[in-house]
Amino acid sequence: MPFIRHRILAAFIICVASAGPSLAQDRPYDPLTMDFPVSPSQAMAAVRAWTGDPQMELVLDCVRYTLGVWWGPVSWRPPLTTYVLQTPDTNQEFEVKADTGDIWHWTNFPKRGAYLSRVRGGADPADKLPAETLEEAGRTFARARYPGFDAKNMQIIPGTVCDGACQWRSQLTDNVWRWEDYCHVWWDDWTGEVYEYVANSVPEAAFNLVPSITSQQAEQYALAFALTQPDVQSAFVLVNYNVALANVDPLGAPRVGWQVCVVDCEVPDGTPERYAREQGDTWEYTIDGPRKCAQNWAAVDIHTGEVYEYVCSEKLGPSQEYADMAKQRAAELAASPARSRPIRYPAPPGPRCQLALDGDFPVESHYPPLLLDGKAYLYVGYLATLRDGEVKWKDAQVVLTLRGREYRLRPGSAEVSCGADSVRLSGVVRNLRGRVYVPVDAFPKLAGLKADYDAKSRTVRLTTGRKRLAPAPATD
Repeated sequence: MPFIRHRILAAFIICVASAGPSLAQDRPYDPLTMDFPVSPSQAMAAVRAWTGDPQMELVLDCVRYTLGVWWGPVSWRPPLTTYVLQTPDTNQEFEVKADTGDIWHWTNFPKRGAYLSRVRGGADPADKLPAETLEEAGRTFARARYPGFDAKNMQIIPGTVCDGACQWRSQLTDNVWRWEDYCHVWWDDWTGEVYEYVANSVPEAAFNLVPSITSQQAEQYALAFALTQPDVQSAFVLVNYNVALANVDPLGAPRVGWQVCVVDCEVPDGTPERYAREQGDTWEYTIDGPRKCAQNWAAVDIHTGEVYEYVCSEKLGPSQEYADMAKQRAAELAASPARSRPIRYPAPPGPRCQLALDGDFPVESHYPPLLLDGKAYLYVGYLATLRDGEVKWKDAQVVLTLRGREYRLRPGSAEVSCGADSVRLSGVVRNLRGRVYVPVDAFPKLAGLKADYDAKSRTVRLTTGRKRLAPAPATD
């Protein structure tokens, strides 16, 4: 069965890739105080290789530092330091990563300006090139410039639409895509010329890609979770593309989640039948008024069914396209009523805390810190991911291997054994539904990582010792 592409997932993808407050700061390059793995001359060489023009003249405009930002389950953008290079006429700008030399962002301003002039000037849409031609032009551009485009099996995620731009991501299996590997290009619909490029490439990671629950079962978990949210009285799944996204969080933990589009409502009769019948005309959503219904994306763990992120992507108002989707969903539910029957979603094991990593603003991890009996706890797996260690479950205890030493942590005990020695933690090890958590002081005591808990802000502050390429921008 061929996939049908809609704008709904495309809007979510583009939104989380580019949305957010301005958290960047430009600084003049100072060779005395700025020491990066890639030098300015190496960055210029990378640009010339990328463009295929070995004689291209370039000017170093500045160094740009962008703070780490987390926009939902699949959109963590770590702190980024780039050289900003321009051609002498300022027609083209390149951002080159100061740690890898990869081209992160390129813009051709005259080409972009010409396209926007056509759009604003009322150019005839009938003169646009065919969608297949534009998509192929974008693919050709991306393949020529994204390292390992074919080796990483870069494909378009089902459910997205290429309208003036397109994203390719690394496809791992029939249903799973790697979120952090992406190549995004923008083009002129009338000429087919590409005028902007954003790309990211990450090392391979180990994911368990064999699901224990199906995407249809994930719908029930997503619905159950939605109904636990404040003020939500009804919910329904608008669309399910049978797509799962794999990514690694800021602390190095991998996770794979089915992506389910859920509509939650503050009225008791929010149903796909009603939306299809009314085409959303009475479902208005205002920023400063009462919310009726909103569209959300739920990331549902493909192994456990846990909803580990729930992101509101947009208001839900009048839309013929969405009404058609709701009509199709209503027909599917009429044929299989069990799909709309939510299960009971378990209550969380404890209140969540914030996590601040290496001095940045708080980030969202796949496994957030928990506050248990007045003490802050962290997922034991992060001890391994942050220190290149290994964690296993054996003989009803956790076996943690770090820097050649083997630690044994038994749930219910505060004593951690290491051969003939032992380390006492500030609280007992907890096994919460098959996931083991340890008090925050386990991180300095076992892994040499600085960690503390600020009770006033309910924030765990964790310092890994990773070198920051540039200081964080000042904030008011």
